[in-house]
Amino acid sequence: MSALDSREVDRFGKILGLLGSNHDGERAAAALKATEFLTERKLGWYDVAEMLKRPPVVIQPVASSRSHHMDARRCLQSGIAWKAHELKFLQQMAVQLQRPSDKQRDWLDGLLDRVAKTRGEADCDY
Repeated sequence: MSALDSREVDRFGKILGLLGSNHDGERAAAALKATEFLTERKLGWYDVAEMLKRPPVVIQPVASSRSHHMDARRCLQSGIAWKAHELKFLQQMAVQLQRPSDKQRDWLDGLLDRVAKTRGEADCDY
């Protein structure tokens, strides 16, 4: 039995939501669609019941003393003449509430490397 990823779970949930329709045809179509969804993934209704028995897996982000807010502000206060798109990115990171994506974090780390090189600092783990 294969697990469903979060996109598939969302899609399946939307299909199941139609089972509460006031229209017989809509309920029947939703049941057929849900069964087809499972069949395409080589799953059955028993598998769904088994998945519901398992506790959800919660992935906790690793706590870090680093903050993208602080890193972005360090860049902005460095005195470097950033390109327009870099400046816009740093200003966004300085106030963004959600954790940056891996791509954003990589970009921010690259800008921090430039700050360190400009200041003559050795490569560090910030």
